[in-house]
Amino acid sequence: MKIVPVINISNVVQYKPLSRNTKGTRRILDDISDMAYDLNVPQEKILYMFAKFLAETVKHRIKVSVDKQQVLGKPMKSVYKPLNNNYKKRKVPKNRNKFWVNTGFLVKNLKVYQARGTLYVGYPKYVKHKSSNVNMQMLISFLEKGTKKQPPRPLITPIVRSISKHIDELYDMFKRELVKNM
Repeated sequence: MKIVPVINISNVVQYKPLSRNTKGTRRILDDISDMAYDLNVPQEKILYMFAKFLAETVKHRIKVSVDKQQVLGKPMKSVYKPLNNNYKKRKVPKNRNKFWVNTGFLVKNLKVYQARGTLYVGYPKYVKHKSSNVNMQMLISFLEKGTKKQPPRPLITPIVRSISKHIDELYDMFKRELVKNM
């Protein structure tokens, strides 16, 4: 039986980090199986811990990207079209030219939580933005995918793609952290 951790990121991306049948994924799954045996814990527990590590990594990278105003190391201003003047006038003065920042609510309240066996990075369905009363999952979807009036400003999808490309290194970091804390 193959167990695959699932991380749902605010209903924008459902990320199954170990779902691809690659040499790297098989190595990670074999190593998790060996660790579970050595530590005398269920394999599911180590898989969950790795998924939690990845979810926290996604959350951290979102926050850092917004704080530094970068998408995978590139300035957001060079990746996205400028905001229109009407929107700029409504923004909080200190955040006037920042992407993904209006009041700061989105980034400050980003959480990792679990519901029905799935890890989530984002907000529960009932959380609404304080100033606009818009559902936060919808708001992230609007930012990530765009709307009729607003071009997409994807941040989460590139982060998840980057994590997928570097899953081996992240697993090695996770393993070192796990061994250090035991």
